[in-house]
Amino acid sequence: MMKDSRHLAWTCVILAAVVVAKSGCKPVAPSSQRQNREPRTLADSFRIKAEKGDAESQWGLGLCYESGQDVPVDKTEAAKWFRKAAEQGYADAQVSLGSCYASGEGVPLNKAEAAKWYLKAAEQGHITAQGAVAMCYYEGEGVPQDREKAVKWFLKASEQGFVEIQVRLAFCYKLGEGTPRNPTEAAKWFRAAAEGGNAQAQYELGLCYAMGHGMELNPAEAIKCFSQSATQGYVEAQCQLAVCYEEGAGVPRNKAEAVKWYREAAKRGSKMAVRRLRELEAQ
Repeated sequence: MMKDSRHLAWTCVILAAVVVAKSGCKPVAPSSQRQNREPRTLADSFRIKAEKGDAESQWGLGLCYESGQDVPVDKTEAAKWFRKAAEQGYADAQVSLGSCYASGEGVPLNKAEAAKWYLKAAEQGHITAQGAVAMCYYEGEGVPQDREKAVKWFLKASEQGFVEIQVRLAFCYKLGEGTPRNPTEAAKWFRAAAEGGNAQAQYELGLCYAMGHGMELNPAEAIKCFSQSATQGYVEAQCQLAVCYEEGAGVPRNKAEAVKWYREAAKRGSKMAVRRLRELEAQ
């Protein structure tokens, strides 16, 4: 009887297989087997496509090795996958590989290689790469120093909204580095970066309003800019705002406000603020 039961069971299995085959359907594996075959982590998902040559996944897998996402941190392995994607022209990976060479992580330190890969991505319009190339030319790292080329790349990144680079470009126009001095252009780019929330740019824009550099003199706007910057903890702006309240420049004299902002600046190490606090408190 047991033998007949086993025979019947096997017959059912075989018949089921025949039906599946004729229908063109594939038998469904048990759930435990399916789980073993499916990607279990983000790194697994990236690896499946990366090994098939997908550039975006190669870059993603490199990031996993770089950060330790689902795999042990391995800078060499990260650089390996960044290179595979970079050689396919994937701009994000070119930037990542350039950063590896710039820092010497996963590959030997090589500023020239860093600049090479940054440039490849920059020529594709990659905003971070444009900023990096600009700094390479500005500092002369990996390429001969060339402030004119630096300004060219500063401008490209700035036009895409790279706030920190907008500040750099503004200083080039303010100081005449790589381009003729141009207070109007300096003020324009300080304003763009200030609107992006950059505290240094807010302070510099305040100076432009206070001194009439590149724009009409406007003490009230200067105070507004100094206040925005000071509130973010920018020491120079805190000192400048304190001076304005102490001297009544653009605002009514207000010793209490002057002391308040000198104290904030003193907390951040301003010797000038410490000195003025002592003098004011002694009055």
